[in-house]
Amino acid sequence: MIGIQYVILDLEWNSVYSKKHSKFINEIIEIGAVKLDESLRGIDSYSSLIATEIGKNLQKKVIELTHLTNEDISTGKSFGSVMSDFKKWIGKSDTVVMSWGKCDIYALMENFSYFSGSHQIPFLKSYVDLQEYCGELLNQPANMQLGLQPAAEKLSVVTEQLDMHRGLSDAVISAQCLQKVYLKQKFEKHIMTCDEQFYDRLLFKPYVIKNFKNPAFDTEKLLTDCPKCGQRLKRISKWSFKNSFYRCVMECRNCQRRFTTEVRFKQYYDYVDFKKKVREIRESNTENNKAD
Repeated sequence: MIGIQYVILDLEWNSVYSKKHSKFINEIIEIGAVKLDESLRGIDSYSSLIATEIGKNLQKKVIELTHLTNEDISTGKSFGSVMSDFKKWIGKSDTVVMSWGKCDIYALMENFSYFSGSHQIPFLKSYVDLQEYCGELLNQPANMQLGLQPAAEKLSVVTEQLDMHRGLSDAVISAQCLQKVYLKQKFEKHIMTCDEQFYDRLLFKPYVIKNFKNPAFDTEKLLTDCPKCGQRLKRISKWSFKNSFYRCVMECRNCQRRFTTEVRFKQYYDYVDFKKKVREIRESNTENNKAD
């Protein structure tokens, strides 16, 4: 029986303008990966340059970051050929693919969509965002992304002998970070099945709800208590929309104070994020608030 294995990949890409799609695309120029067994022991590695087909030349910042040249990239194989080889390299074992953040997955989806017409990634069956997992284990605030280099430093992973911002080196560093913080039960909670819902979630673009009649707009959350005395505030101006927030002036009839109340409802794939800000209006600001 073939056991489970883990593949940690890392990509480098070059942002180029596609006349075909009238937009910029992150064209992948290198892939590096390491394969681990179910005990997280390294068993193989993969590395390949990918010849550019959309853009002719590498951007200056890409050359400076990766130390790759246009001549280097010209020796690579086509995207389709490399991806076919990579799928064969992964093999038929149950595989959990990982990357440091979802940016590499977005880039793969974008490149597969461009070259094959489908955004689905053929070798992706199960996935873990290592940046998210390691961030949780290192108590990183959820709203702050943890970079690979800072994570390696926190975990005492030695990187001096490796070339940062190259596919295989970054995949090796990511694997070493995982080995430092691997906890089976917590890790398994981060494994995502790459079905249609997985892609729908990635492709969904969050948006601010601007219509009071939207069912997701919870009007009960517009009710606001006075931050000073706790009594319910009374709205004394109309709601206006500015900079993603609905805004109005409210008054506390108990302590005779006025407040600016701002609320925002933002729709994500499977939940609505709500934010509220309440600020007291000082007398010196009264005229400004009336003008607003």
